[in-house]
Amino acid sequence: MLFFIVLGAFCSSGAISGFAGSSSRELKHVERSFTIDASLATFGTGDYAGTNFPSLIAPSETEIRNAAHLLTGEYGANRIYLVYRKEIPIADAERVFGTWRQSAPAEVEVVPTLVLRASDRQQSELFSAAEIQSLTRFFKGEINRTRLGIINWKGEPDEGASLKVLATEFKSGLCLVGLLPDGKLSSPFSGAVADIRSALCKGKSNDDWQQTGFGLDALRRAIRGRNEQSLPVAWSLVIAACDYSASGSGAEPGFDDLERKMPLASGRDTAAAREILQLAPPESFSGFNTDLHALQVSSQPLTHDGSGYSFYEMLKRGQFYVGYYARPFHEVVKIYTTLRAGHQPDVAR
Repeated sequence: MLFFIVLGAFCSSGAISGFAGSSSRELKHVERSFTIDASLATFGTGDYAGTNFPSLIAPSETEIRNAAHLLTGEYGANRIYLVYRKEIPIADAERVFGTWRQSAPAEVEVVPTLVLRASDRQQSELFSAAEIQSLTRFFKGEINRTRLGIINWKGEPDEGASLKVLATEFKSGLCLVGLLPDGKLSSPFSGAVADIRSALCKGKSNDDWQQTGFGLDALRRAIRGRNEQSLPVAWSLVIAACDYSASGSGAEPGFDDLERKMPLASGRDTAAAREILQLAPPESFSGFNTDLHALQVSSQPLTHDGSGYSFYEMLKRGQFYVGYYARPFHEVVKIYTTLRAGHQPDVAR
């Protein structure tokens, strides 16, 4: 309980320098986004991006519609980053993206998001020049004329033939999804989703997280560093924390045993969101993001939800998620719906 009292006092004391002083109208328009695989596919642990994926089945229109309605309705999103890593054929992917766009409300932005390189030793480019040109025409014509997301599995800006084409086609609309806390954001990117999982997970308990040198300090350093740049950033919230069994309270994301990963401690996402709103100025802040690919991979072990009741499977059936990570997930949902109503997130009690 002391954790929330102390942090709430910190956030409410002194002059408000960040986005926290914004009006209700401005809070309503803060980015509340999810990053999710467009295919809603179940990936193996190491299948982040590859050139030899096994044949995956594209989702049905009903499954996509169920997912879109939950994410943009009860779960509060106003933007969805739909990730495509060539796990299904391009023709199927175009149908899938089109169904997502038709299923989401018009006011919700759908952002096609591409993984351009495989996670193999060679870091091979996943798309040929002709494929990138074809996808670009489709995305600009049918899904989003001005914005496209890029994911580099290393969490850094990328260089390559595909990126050069996309930078020309989307000009000031490229977003780097998964920017590392100390990563530099520069041309051709005009915005980013900042990955701060290491800061949010460093500390098993909230008392641990507040200790000097632990997660709260790391979060504040990340915010201060990002404030030195004026490009807008959405800050990532976390559902699945770490496997703390081997390294104790100070564990950071790394080679986690998925079957031993724990949900993030109650209240931490809310506390982090308030900290970010307090310290991040409007010119370098766009909102919040949650990576649902990470939630899916963490939820599917048998010791957690199992493949039949993993997060994506519940989404496809249009069912509320009530599994192993339900508590931190619905804390994020509460943050999103509170912002949607024009209010600041409440300090969890």
